[in-house]
Formats: sequence, C-alpha cells, structure tokens
Amino acid sequence: METLLDFLTKLYQSSKRYRERLDCPLSAFQQLYVCQACRSPGSSQDAIARRLCVSKSSAARHLAALEQSGYVTRATDPEDRRILRVTPTEKALAIFPQEEALMEEWEQRLLEDFTPEERTALAALLERAARKAAALTGGESGVKKKG
Repeated sequence: METLLDFLTKLYQSSKRYRERLDCPLSAFQQLYVCQACRSPGSSQDAIARRLCVSKSSAARHLAALEQSGYVTRATDPEDRRILRVTPTEKALAIFPQEEALMEEWEQRLLEDFTPEERTALAALLERAARKAAALTGGESGVKKKG
C-alpha cells in the first residue's frame, strides 16, 4: 500500500517535470529560488532557505550560483552585516511571469476533476500538514499565517 509520502513524492516529481516546460536554462529547483526572490524581494538568504525547507548552506550554494548566472544579487544588510538580502535581477523578473503562469496552469490541470469544495478541502488539509511538518522540523511551512 502506498503511503501519503509516496503520493506527495509523486506530486513533487511530476511538478518538477512540468516546470521543465519553461524555456529557460534553470533547473526546476533553481526556478523555486528565483520565484522566492521575485515574490519577496529583499528577503534574507536564511528566510528563503526556511521557506524552501533546505539547509542554510544549500541555499547559500544555490543562490551563489544564481548570482553568478545573473538571476539574483545578494547584498549585506546595512543594519545587520550577518544577513544577506536577496534581490531578483531583470533576468529573473523576465522569467517570473512565465513561471507563475506555468504553475497556475499546472494547478488548474491537476485539479480540473475536483469540485470547488474538494479543492478547498485539499488546500486546507495540505496547509495543516505543511504547518505540522514545519513545526516538527523547525522550518517554515511557506504558508502565510492567518490573522
């Protein structure tokens, strides 16, 4: 019998493959970093790591590579020199709308057989699971807090 994690893995892997349709040289995982930088310009490198549920060192390596490729800039926070702020470049901002449209299309296609009530219920359950997973691992769920 398949477990919940088996199903989540299948969804994640399928999502990665769908992202590869985007006409850009970035991997699906690199696209996630670019999206984070575009959605929250000026976020700290550590905050991006928490939202993506990756280690600080992994985020640092990926963001350094994206900086080398011209997709983001990283700058020391003037008020706290320990913090690196990540900002998308024009190159990142140029592909971001395509990325967002592709993911919206993916979600629509994935859930097209679901009723509106089922979509709402699924989103609520996944949000709860993400919050619990974050609480258990000390990370962020990537879900905005209510209230």
